Amino acid sequence: QSTPVKFLLLDFQAVGFIDITGIDELRMLLDEMKARDMEITFMSVHLPVKQVFESSGFIKELPPGCLIENRGEVITMLFPQIDHVYCKETCPYALFHECHAVK
Repeated sequence: QSTPVKFLLLDFQAVGFIDITGIDELRMLLDEMKARDMEITFMSVHLPVKQVFESSGFIKELPPGCLIENRGEVITMLFPQIDHVYCKETCPYALFHECHAVK
């Protein structure tokens, strides 16, 4: 199914624990994202969660560069890739300060 959404940013700053059930849900989400030709990025993943990503093998399923330490890095990486025309003419939201640069 086509969607104007191209990226999903998951902020894991408040996630201090994840188990195999959570990993399974993330795997299903990752599969859905791939099926829709969308990219996923994880921000602020704490070490215990990252260790579960690694021990479960989930980290090997992730695209390179999709684990980012902080918001500034994420915006720097993703903002140039978004469709600025869509943002300006269609998107009713301004979730980030950077959105005002194209609206």
